[in-house]
Amino acid sequence: MTGWRASQRVRGDFGSGAFIYEGAQGADDPEFSVWRISIYGGLKLTGDPTAPTEEISGVGAVSARRAFLERPDMMETFG
Repeated sequence: MTGWRASQRVRGDFGSGAFIYEGAQGADDPEFSVWRISIYGGLKLTGDPTAPTEEISGVGAVSARRAFLERPDMMETFG
């Protein structure tokens, strides 16, 4: 995410690592944004019984119009 072109970026940290976020607004489409969020310094948020050695310490989110997300390049990037 840090290497992507963005028209705007934002970062924040509330409570000395209790809630950390980073967001970027798309340079080509202002309605497109991506977010990365972690809580409590990277708290393990989920576990998958089929992959017990893998851990997730943050979440990501994408916001955009449906037509934008259905473009082939976006489908390849985000599934």
